[in-house]
Amino acid sequence: MHELRQNKKTNVESRQKLATIRQQNSIESPDVENKSILEAPTPTSSKNFVPGRYEAVWIPDNKATKCLMAGCDTKFSMIQRKHHCRQCGWLICDRCVGTAPVKIKNYDSVKVCPQCYYEIKDLFEKGVLFPSHMIRILGLSENSESSQDFSRLSIDSSNIRIAYEDGSSLEKPKDLFRAPDSGKLMKIKNPLEKDGTEEYIVSGKVQLRTKKGYEINRWGRFSRDYNLDFFEAEFDDSPAEKFFVYGYTLSVVENEDGSHVFELLHRNQFQTDRKEEKIIFKVLHSGSAAKWLDTLKDMLIYDG
Repeated sequence: MHELRQNKKTNVESRQKLATIRQQNSIESPDVENKSILEAPTPTSSKNFVPGRYEAVWIPDNKATKCLMAGCDTKFSMIQRKHHCRQCGWLICDRCVGTAPVKIKNYDSVKVCPQCYYEIKDLFEKGVLFPSHMIRILGLSENSESSQDFSRLSIDSSNIRIAYEDGSSLEKPKDLFRAPDSGKLMKIKNPLEKDGTEEYIVSGKVQLRTKKGYEINRWGRFSRDYNLDFFEAEFDDSPAEKFFVYGYTLSVVENEDGSHVFELLHRNQFQTDRKEEKIIFKVLHSGSAAKWLDTLKDMLIYDG
């Protein structure tokens, strides 16, 4: 009887753990429409962001297919792993991973992107990264240290130590910093900041139909300049497919499940083998579909 009660208790605990895991996974689920990373208090969203005040909100793995550093074209794969910068949360590749002390991580040396690495290094060299009580100068008493000018520090200094755990652990600065192999790169301009602006007046998750008839997931963006761009992922800065749709005719079909199929058709007026250009994509969510329809029917020839 005791064993039976113990098994029931174990099963209940297992179900509770499973429910917790499912709830956590649902937060970053790619099926959640319009869950923008811009809502989080990170450098990607807030001009008032102060490094060290908030934990970085990680960009979900499915939001980018390549490294988010400008000048790095590394595509993620089974071999090219994804990493997250602990300072800003951006996705980076192996070559763009550095290590540096991050304030919100209690100044532990953790993974950072190239831009954050050099920003943190600059703060250290100016003497404003660590609290003064963590900086120790070998050969000087604590009273002498309190009067020291820390405005010019170097990670290669041999007589400087950083005190952790109330001074029981002293670390050399050069052991806390490791520069990324890719060099001094900057993060790409956040593609999401273009959405809803003059550049991209409507955007969202779509399913693009290929010439072979099957559908692939894309992030679509339409500009006021009649450029219809489809990206493999939301944070990618280069489109996988790009169309100039000035003069196209638009027709829309609403399915029973609430999804909408958009068909953009352009008939070639010249005598060529390619008589027409057709672009077909589906928008699953009715709210997003309404935005696409309102925008496209004002810009294209609407066959309602």
